[in-house]
Amino acid sequence: MNYTEVSNSELLKATAKFLERIETEGYRLTDEKPINYGIRLMLEKENSSCGVTFYYSKKKGLSWIIDKKKGSTLHVKLAVFIATLFQPRLHNWKTWCGTDESGKGDVFGPLVTCGFVVEESIIPDLLTIGVKDSKRCTAEQIESIARELHRSYRERIEVVTLQPEKYNDLYNSFRNQGKKLNELLTWMHSRAIVSLRERMPFEGALVDQFAKNIRFNNAIKDTNKIQIKAATKAESDPAVAAASILARYHFLQGIKRISTKFGMKFPRGAGAGIAEAGDEFLQHWPRERMKEVAKLHFKNSFSGKKENQCL
Repeated sequence: MNYTEVSNSELLKATAKFLERIETEGYRLTDEKPINYGIRLMLEKENSSCGVTFYYSKKKGLSWIIDKKKGSTLHVKLAVFIATLFQPRLHNWKTWCGTDESGKGDVFGPLVTCGFVVEESIIPDLLTIGVKDSKRCTAEQIESIARELHRSYRERIEVVTLQPEKYNDLYNSFRNQGKKLNELLTWMHSRAIVSLRERMPFEGALVDQFAKNIRFNNAIKDTNKIQIKAATKAESDPAVAAASILARYHFLQGIKRISTKFGMKFPRGAGAGIAEAGDEFLQHWPRERMKEVAKLHFKNSFSGKKENQCL
């Protein structure tokens, strides 16, 4: 290959590896061209064609987009092939649970942990739906994919949500016991895993690692009967990817609920706009109601300088 417009050696190596392996699967390359920050390939097999675009960045590493064509399943086969080629397996289980959380770093809204059970036979369906790391999805994609997962795989899903008021109570309770936020998260992940195991058999659970030295066996008694593995960048696993999308969806729904209830827009994250939103809230609601919308342990999240003292 001679891509004069592409200088990223990692992208070129990944593309060369893909083309070498894909040829052995009976695919034929019909077109190739460099694009901004990537390479676009057109492939053909069994009278069906499909486009694949590879991108590479130092921050995100290798990523790809596969065209979908109505009436063709070629994109599903390619998705499975690429995932197998570039996403190393973090375990050897045939049926497993994945968990992830959303809202940990957000001042406003709930903290949500989700679990999802996968067996290898449903992976093509998950890829067809669009399941991937939630950080690679728009808000619209998050909602669309999550709704489809709930429609098709409800029995494989467990959602553990702590609305702000409940979160603040539990956070304080854990702190009074000398425990930290990560131990609360460990408890939430464990609860999702144990609840799923009670209704579906699986070989083990994969958790997107949110802290070092996580001790799941100390969180809930029944976790000592389940093999649980924590790994960084676990969103490459389809079960964790599905869980990450579901967790993000339910977090965003939680933000919508408090926005509707209190008649104002609550920003996400813990940076820009947080102080202003907190001050706006205190203009209309008593300070004691802040616990219903915010995680109160965040420091300096709002000043309270414009608080309505008449309330």
